[in-house]
Amino acid sequence: MKNKIISCCFPALFLAIFPAVTMAAVFINEAAWMGGETSANDEWIELRNDGQESVDLAGWTLAAEDGTPDMNFSGALNKIIPADGYYLLERTDDGTVPEVAADLIFTGALGNNGEVLILKDKNGVEIDRLNASSGWPAGDNASKQTMQRTSSGAWVTAEGTPKASNYSSNQASLSSQGSGASSEGEQGQLKGSISGDSSVKWPEEERIYASAGEDRAAIVGADVTFSGKSLGLKKEPLENARYLWNFGDGSFAEGKSVRHFYKYPGNYIVALDVSSGQYSVSDRLTVKVAPNELGIIEANEQFVKLENKSSLTIDISGWFLKSGNKVFKFPNSSFAAPKSELMISSGVSHLKVAEEAAVEFLYPNGSAAFVFSNVKPARETLIINRSSSIAPVKKVAEPSRKTDATIPSPGISVSPVSKDLGKIVTEKMNQFSSLSESIAATGTEDLASVITIGDDSQPKGGYLKWLILALVIGFFAASGLILTRRPACVQRQDR
Repeated sequence: MKNKIISCCFPALFLAIFPAVTMAAVFINEAAWMGGETSANDEWIELRNDGQESVDLAGWTLAAEDGTPDMNFSGALNKIIPADGYYLLERTDDGTVPEVAADLIFTGALGNNGEVLILKDKNGVEIDRLNASSGWPAGDNASKQTMQRTSSGAWVTAEGTPKASNYSSNQASLSSQGSGASSEGEQGQLKGSISGDSSVKWPEEERIYASAGEDRAAIVGADVTFSGKSLGLKKEPLENARYLWNFGDGSFAEGKSVRHFYKYPGNYIVALDVSSGQYSVSDRLTVKVAPNELGIIEANEQFVKLENKSSLTIDISGWFLKSGNKVFKFPNSSFAAPKSELMISSGVSHLKVAEEAAVEFLYPNGSAAFVFSNVKPARETLIINRSSSIAPVKKVAEPSRKTDATIPSPGISVSPVSKDLGKIVTEKMNQFSSLSESIAATGTEDLASVITIGDDSQPKGGYLKWLILALVIGFFAASGLILTRRPACVQRQDR
């Protein structure tokens, strides 16, 4: 009997002397799946380590069953979750929860209709699972209160407590400190006033609210319409607010609803700043701009056929088809499906594109997105220039008969100058005779190729060659006249 008493008391005695040693347990503790009051994109998730040892999360993953979001802790800013501590994951950037530093930044939105989130360690072993496939068990999209896990494992809706004890823990803390709350309702009135680490949580300041809209896709050159919304201090529609847009490509505009188009593909972060009196707030969205792969592939008197080669559904509301002086405007809610063709009947558009006519596809701003033409390409015309392959002109041999420009006369001596002049005239006459025979052999069609000197791109060269030829002929004529008249003059002097 004595042995039985000792065996029964020993475990209790051991636990009383030595603190309980438990393995560190990491689990999903809180989720702001609905975003924040500033932006619906301000989503965040909190992990909790209720063990007595810190845990290295390198190699761990937290992913949705559908693949988005998918978080790997290996690239995190901080990979260690402390003992009895918290770990904060923020979407897009560290500004999601401005007053608390993020441990990991992730991309990809949490679905408002629920997700299945699975936490695995570096060996791929499942550590925790949040099954919200049929909808989130807690959290409020209207009030932006988060979904929080209680000590019993249940989920409740309460004001967000990033990197701090959840609502149920605060209640227990207040009750154990003898706060005087005698009922659950009174405790509820004090929730969030003091966190589990005894730090003071400042009351939330009055503020206004803004929304830039959801992320979207666009194509190069097409107008994108941005429409902002804002609410006042009491969440009433805000009147006379100022809206300032930054489109992420260096340009900006002012107005509640504005249009903008992007010249180049890429991912652009668009920021909206809303101000009213002393209050201001901002929101942002992402625009993915793809190359324009929408154009006309066929046009005739019966129809105009468009083709969208991209994987995006393109809004072509307000776009135009223009042929000649006729214009067709696409009505509102007109779309081009991805990877498909779209035929516009001439009975609808009143465009009858004839042969050798063109049709333009215009953006809403009037600039050309695509130009289609039925004009057939002109036939090639052979142009002979200096680079053409033309048989060289054969040099005509000088006549075998001797031509002497000097006429010997008794008692008359011919000066050396006269002999030289005669020789020059003879050479020029032979060159001119060779040129004439070459032209005759080549034909009139290749006349330009024979006499062209220099580059055809220099029009002055043509005038110059004819001027030189005229001077040569004039020189020949003058020389021949002088030579024929000189013997007659000499004979008269002899008489």
